[in-house]
Amino acid sequence: MKKQLFIVCFALFSALLMAHGVSAYWEILQITNNELDDVDPDINNSGQAAWLMHLDENDHNKIYLYNGSETLCISENHNSQNDFPVINDNGHVVWKIILRIMIL
Repeated sequence: MKKQLFIVCFALFSALLMAHGVSAYWEILQITNNELDDVDPDINNSGQAAWLMHLDENDHNKIYLYNGSETLCISENHNSQNDFPVINDNGHVVWKIILRIMIL
């Protein structure tokens, strides 16, 4: 409910600004186009973004970075689970890794 209220308020505020000739200082740019779940996005003040892409239901996932001009995969998932990417204003990305150790 709060998210829906925020979206409605944001849309009304944006329409009001545009009606009075105030130009927008932002732009919407689609940086992913797939049928997978792209979640946990984080964006910095330079317009760079990091997010988690779920590959399947077994917690196989990868971390992606949009550096302002291209999208890069910056993690590999072999025996670990990547979670919660965060990007700072210098473009450095950190995330939580859960290692999967198999004991035979």
